[in-house]
Amino acid sequence: MADARKMLKGLLGFSIVPITTALITIFVIPVISNVFPAEEYGKINLFYSVGALLTTLFMLGLDNSFIRYYFEPPRGLSRQSIQTMALAVGLVVTILCAAVCILFFSDPVSSYLFGEYRPWLIAMLAAYVAASVLFRLLNIDARMSERRGRYCVQSIAQTLITRIAFVAIALVSTRYVYSVVAMTVGMLVLALLFAFVQRRSFGRFESRVPHESVVILLSFGVPVMLTNFVLNLNGTAGRLILSGAGMYDAAGVFAIATTLSNVFTVIPTAFSTWWSPFMYKNYKTERETITKVHDLVMLGAGIIVALIIMLQNVLFSLVGGEYAACQTYFMIIMLNPIQALICETTSYGIAIKEHPIYNAVASAIGVATSIVVTIVLMKDFGVYAAALGVAASAIVTGIIRSVIGQRYYRCVASPLRTVVGSALIAIACFANSVFCQSVGVEIVAGAAMLVIFGLMYAREARGALAAVRKHGQNGR
Repeated sequence: MADARKMLKGLLGFSIVPITTALITIFVIPVISNVFPAEEYGKINLFYSVGALLTTLFMLGLDNSFIRYYFEPPRGLSRQSIQTMALAVGLVVTILCAAVCILFFSDPVSSYLFGEYRPWLIAMLAAYVAASVLFRLLNIDARMSERRGRYCVQSIAQTLITRIAFVAIALVSTRYVYSVVAMTVGMLVLALLFAFVQRRSFGRFESRVPHESVVILLSFGVPVMLTNFVLNLNGTAGRLILSGAGMYDAAGVFAIATTLSNVFTVIPTAFSTWWSPFMYKNYKTERETITKVHDLVMLGAGIIVALIIMLQNVLFSLVGGEYAACQTYFMIIMLNPIQALICETTSYGIAIKEHPIYNAVASAIGVATSIVVTIVLMKDFGVYAAALGVAASAIVTGIIRSVIGQRYYRCVASPLRTVVGSALIAIACFANSVFCQSVGVEIVAGAAMLVIFGLMYAREARGALAAVRKHGQNGR
């Protein structure tokens, strides 16, 4: 069995970034909700979200191939050749798509995204995406080489740019155009700075890549890219639909709910950052450990939901004005990061067996579900429909990915317990819409969940506490 102390140390090391990100987000939310009109913040958030979507899309999954083959490059390739190909493809695709869009579709695209004709914002978006492509590869290099300090500095710096820059510019104006310019310039400077810092490890480029190796990289990367794209689209689709309907103020309120839910991605993000290298290195020899980790993940998911339900009014005391209305559907949106956390253990068989197309198909079905639910219900439920779309997508995607993943790599000792636990989480999140304004009911509901999950995973909880105590004793 893997060294529990070493595993815990690695997880805690990579947790610095998402924890810091969460704290920064919590700090800026009161400022955003009290300074920016909902319509302006809706456009700012849409710029950032579309930029993230396009970064994922334009790299054709080669960033994921860089991760997958970092330790085991295909024959005829090296880390340098993979990174060279990923960077070149990402930048070329970005430039070509931006040129086509500006020349032929600038009016409909800028009008859809921003509600007005501003073709120069398309160029600004392209610059933001190009900087994000370079930065992502630099970040992967630091992460996979286990340079935790550099990885943490990079990631926190990116958060400061995307969270703080547009808030600081509010001293000049709350118009969205100033904010998107600040974010873009900040990302360009940041990417170029770290490219210079990492020039020894990242600055060696190889122009020759064998044809058969390109096929290998793309055959793995493209399906993963499609998966990540549709997963990100799931969180963005509601805002895109709201914006397309001219409801930029509703999109802004919904964006605050999404931003708050993203605070809690601190756990799945930290876990995934550590978990990916661990799985690829140890899945052949540490199945027992991986099974135990899955049970702990289920326990953790239940505890997270219970605590948020109990403390949500404290959380929403940070949200001011028109944005506070999102509390009624906040927990429904929370199903997305919670389901993502659970799938980190249940679905890895798909990646291990190198069948990422299944993730892509599952995610595509999920985002299609989200779009259909949102459009069909929007007339009657308004912005609430977008939240229901996110939840429906998370549930559908999670079920499909988990079932297929367990077929290829079984790490769930008790499928029934996992199903029951997941169902309880979903019921609690939906029910919260009814009792979210009653503090007493919230506390009782949250406490009941803690008791239920504590009983379901009592043995795993005791084992985890024992490992933590041992780690503490060894540390002393």
